[in-house]
Amino acid sequence: MHGDAADENVLQKANIAHARSIVIFSDDSIKDSQLSDGKSLLIATAIERLAGDLHITVEIQVEKHIELFRHVSVDEFIISDEMISRMAAQSVLAKGVTKIYSQLMSRQLGDDLYQIPAAARWNTYRDAFYDLLENGATLISDGDALDINRRLDEKIAPDSTLYIVCNKDTYEKIRRND
Repeated sequence: MHGDAADENVLQKANIAHARSIVIFSDDSIKDSQLSDGKSLLIATAIERLAGDLHITVEIQVEKHIELFRHVSVDEFIISDEMISRMAAQSVLAKGVTKIYSQLMSRQLGDDLYQIPAAARWNTYRDAFYDLLENGATLISDGDALDINRRLDEKIAPDSTLYIVCNKDTYEKIRRND
């Protein structure tokens, strides 16, 4: 869909009312990070006004601009400059780490990151961790909590959203077993 993404008519043509989620990418043609993030804020505001309860992810250039989005219901932020800078710095300290980032960010290289619900047979994270490991997957988080390895004996909430790293065949097998 081409047009002004903050324009109500364009958003309606894009069928925004029936969308479940949306990602707003920074405008690469705008070199000033304030202007780029400002445009993303304008688009997010228009989308929220028209679509209501919608999962919105916004790519921003500067982390401190997140505060400026506080009146808009943005669910997630991707901080593009910070991610690239951090990856570059990490590559100096730990050779090969960019390959890990690339693998997790791409569906074309090696294993991928998948989301799964908690299986009824798992009482604790330890149960899930070892069961998944036996099936060839590694449990890495519950939602955005990456500290699973320090909480193995905690109970898993039935509505937990778990993230695993594995190949597609393993993921499909795990999904069939639930």
